[in-house]
Amino acid sequence: MTITPIVLDAEAVAQLLPQVDVLQEMRALFADLGRGQAVQPAQTLTLFPEGQGDFITYLGAASGAGTFGAKLSPYLPRAGGPVITAWTVLMSMETGQPLMLCDSGRLTTERTAATTALAVDLLAGEGSARVAVIGSGAVAQAHWRHVQGLRDWQEVRV
Repeated sequence: MTITPIVLDAEAVAQLLPQVDVLQEMRALFADLGRGQAVQPAQTLTLFPEGQGDFITYLGAASGAGTFGAKLSPYLPRAGGPVITAWTVLMSMETGQPLMLCDSGRLTTERTAATTALAVDLLAGEGSARVAVIGSGAVAQAHWRHVQGLRDWQEVRV
Protein backbone atom coordinates (compact mmCIF):
# COMPACT_ATOMS: atom_id res chain seq x y z
CA MET A 1 0.00 0.00 0.00
CA THR A 2 1.39 3.37 -1.02
CA ILE A 3 0.46 6.40 1.01
CA THR A 4 0.68 9.99 -0.10
CA PRO A 5 3.07 11.87 2.17
CA ILE A 6 1.94 15.06 3.85
CA VAL A 7 3.67 18.14 2.43
CA LEU A 8 3.96 21.13 4.74
CA ASP A 9 5.28 24.48 3.57
CA ALA A 10 6.64 27.10 6.00
CA GLU A 11 3.18 28.56 6.67
CA ALA A 12 1.65 25.17 7.45
CA VAL A 13 4.53 24.35 9.82
CA ALA A 14 4.08 27.70 11.59
CA GLN A 15 0.36 27.02 12.05
CA LEU A 16 0.92 23.52 13.47
CA LEU A 17 3.89 24.21 15.76
CA PRO A 18 1.85 25.77 18.59
CA GLN A 19 0.15 22.37 18.98
CA VAL A 20 3.49 20.68 19.72
CA ASP A 21 5.31 20.74 23.08
CA VAL A 22 8.72 21.02 21.44
CA LEU A 23 10.59 21.05 24.76
CA GLN A 24 8.93 17.80 25.82
CA GLU A 25 9.63 16.26 22.42
CA MET A 26 13.33 17.16 22.74
CA ARG A 27 13.40 15.78 26.29
CA ALA A 28 11.97 12.48 25.01
CA LEU A 29 14.31 12.38 22.03
CA PHE A 30 17.43 12.91 24.14
CA ALA A 31 16.21 10.21 26.56
CA ASP A 32 15.75 7.86 23.59
CA LEU A 33 19.26 8.72 22.37
CA GLY A 34 20.62 7.88 25.82
CA ARG A 35 18.82 4.52 25.85
CA GLY A 36 19.99 3.63 22.35
CA GLN A 37 16.44 3.82 20.97
CA ALA A 38 17.34 6.67 18.63
CA VAL A 39 20.39 7.51 16.56
CA GLN A 40 21.63 10.76 15.12
CA PRO A 41 24.85 10.40 13.12
CA ALA A 42 27.09 13.37 12.50
CA GLN A 43 25.96 15.72 9.76
CA THR A 44 27.59 15.39 6.36
CA LEU A 45 28.61 18.11 3.95
CA THR A 46 28.38 17.44 0.21
CA LEU A 47 30.03 19.93 -2.12
CA PHE A 48 28.42 20.50 -5.51
CA PRO A 49 30.67 20.21 -8.56
CA GLU A 50 32.37 23.30 -9.96
CA GLY A 51 31.80 25.41 -6.82
CA GLN A 52 28.03 25.54 -7.34
CA GLY A 53 27.31 25.33 -3.61
CA ASP A 54 26.76 22.51 -1.18
CA PHE A 55 24.24 20.82 1.03
CA ILE A 56 24.32 19.51 4.57
CA THR A 57 22.51 16.30 5.45
CA TYR A 58 21.25 15.54 8.95
CA LEU A 59 20.01 11.99 9.54
CA GLY A 60 18.14 10.35 12.41
CA ALA A 61 16.04 7.37 13.39
CA ALA A 62 13.81 6.71 16.39
CA SER A 63 12.60 3.18 17.02
CA GLY A 64 9.92 4.29 19.50
CA ALA A 65 8.36 6.57 16.91
CA GLY A 66 8.98 4.02 14.17
CA THR A 67 10.40 6.69 11.92
CA PHE A 68 13.61 7.75 10.26
CA GLY A 69 14.37 10.87 8.35
CA ALA A 70 16.74 13.30 6.76
CA LYS A 71 17.02 17.04 6.73
CA LEU A 72 18.61 18.49 3.60
CA SER A 73 19.92 22.02 3.78
CA PRO A 74 21.38 23.45 0.56
CA TYR A 75 23.54 26.53 0.15
CA LEU A 76 23.20 27.83 -3.41
CA PRO A 77 25.35 30.87 -4.24
CA ARG A 78 23.59 33.39 -6.49
CA ALA A 79 24.49 36.86 -7.76
CA GLY A 80 21.91 38.55 -5.51
CA GLY A 81 22.82 36.46 -2.47
CA PRO A 82 22.75 32.79 -1.60
CA VAL A 83 19.65 30.64 -1.47
CA ILE A 84 19.55 28.72 1.80
CA THR A 85 16.67 26.38 2.56
CA ALA A 86 16.05 23.26 4.60
CA TRP A 87 13.57 20.45 4.06
CA THR A 88 12.91 17.32 6.10
CA VAL A 89 11.57 14.01 4.89
CA LEU A 90 10.15 11.63 7.50
CA MET A 91 9.73 7.96 6.62
CA SER A 92 8.19 4.86 8.19
CA MET A 93 10.50 2.20 9.63
CA GLU A 94 7.71 -0.30 9.05
CA THR A 95 6.88 0.31 5.38
CA GLY A 96 9.80 2.41 4.15
CA GLN A 97 7.26 4.84 2.74
CA PRO A 98 7.62 8.62 3.06
CA LEU A 99 5.21 10.07 5.62
CA MET A 100 5.96 13.77 5.41
CA LEU A 101 8.00 16.38 3.59
CA CYS A 102 8.20 19.72 5.33
CA ASP A 103 9.99 23.03 5.27
CA SER A 104 12.47 22.86 8.15
CA GLY A 105 13.31 26.52 8.65
CA ARG A 106 11.00 27.10 11.62
CA LEU A 107 11.54 23.56 12.92
CA THR A 108 15.27 24.24 13.13
CA THR A 109 14.71 27.40 15.16
CA GLU A 110 12.30 25.70 17.57
CA ARG A 111 14.44 22.58 17.96
CA THR A 112 17.53 24.67 18.71
CA ALA A 113 15.71 26.78 21.28
CA ALA A 114 14.07 23.76 22.94
CA THR A 115 17.44 22.01 23.18
CA THR A 116 18.88 25.07 24.91
CA ALA A 117 15.88 25.17 27.24
CA LEU A 118 16.36 21.50 28.09
CA ALA A 119 19.98 22.23 29.01
CA VAL A 120 18.89 25.19 31.15
CA ASP A 121 16.28 23.04 32.88
CA LEU A 122 18.75 20.26 33.64
CA LEU A 123 21.79 22.38 34.50
CA ALA A 124 20.52 25.59 36.13
CA GLY A 125 19.77 25.30 39.82
CA GLU A 126 16.16 25.46 40.95
CA GLY A 127 16.87 28.82 42.59
CA SER A 128 18.31 30.38 39.45
CA ALA A 129 16.81 33.85 39.04
CA ARG A 130 18.73 35.39 36.13
CA VAL A 131 18.82 34.41 32.51
CA ALA A 132 20.49 35.98 29.48
CA VAL A 133 19.36 35.57 25.90
CA ILE A 134 21.98 36.47 23.33
CA GLY A 135 20.38 38.35 20.45
CA SER A 136 16.90 39.69 19.81
CA GLY A 137 15.85 38.12 16.50
CA ALA A 138 13.62 35.13 15.79
CA VAL A 139 16.05 32.58 17.24
CA ALA A 140 16.53 34.59 20.44
CA GLN A 141 12.76 35.03 20.77
CA ALA A 142 12.28 31.27 20.41
CA HIS A 143 14.88 30.70 23.14
CA TRP A 144 12.97 33.02 25.46
CA ARG A 145 9.63 31.29 24.71
CA HIS A 146 11.15 27.95 25.68
CA VAL A 147 12.98 29.05 28.86
CA GLN A 148 10.56 31.60 30.31
CA GLY A 149 8.46 29.07 32.21
CA LEU A 150 11.34 27.00 33.54
CA ARG A 151 12.20 29.17 36.55
CA ASP A 152 10.90 32.21 38.38
CA TRP A 153 13.24 34.54 36.50
CA GLN A 154 13.77 37.81 38.37
CA GLU A 155 16.14 39.30 35.78
CA VAL A 156 16.23 38.75 32.04
CA ARG A 157 18.97 40.23 29.90
CA VAL A 158 18.73 40.39 26.14
